[in-house]
Amino acid sequence: FYKRQLWTAERVGFASLDEFLARSYVGGFASAHAGDLLAQLGVWRASRGVAAPSDAELRGVTARVLLMPCTGDRYFAVDECAAREAALIPGATLLPIDSAWGHRAGDPGRPGQEEDAEFLSKHAAEFLAVAADRA
Repeated sequence: FYKRQLWTAERVGFASLDEFLARSYVGGFASAHAGDLLAQLGVWRASRGVAAPSDAELRGVTARVLLMPCTGDRYFAVDECAAREAALIPGATLLPIDSAWGHRAGDPGRPGQEEDAEFLSKHAAEFLAVAADRA
């Protein structure tokens, strides 16, 4: 995202990286309710010591699961998702989002992410349609 300068005026509408950071991050968090931000921090702090689901727990998942990590995400890498969740959850579908937007690819309402939004909508609808057909 940053190397390809997807925040630029022709892509998203920001004249500089500083403007993007100020309007996207600072602006976004500044308008958030203080209680919501405190709750989010509380969840992050509380989850530091929480173990990831065990292999047995993942094998016990009975819901249909659509895993859509982003190829550019450095937090939730596709290869890690494929090696663990996709490999252990019975019948899980792994469908990576091919996007340079990284962790933000899951937030397609942002300007410049129309292609990601189309991909997510199309494949989520297909996934849900299969579930409706089975019902």
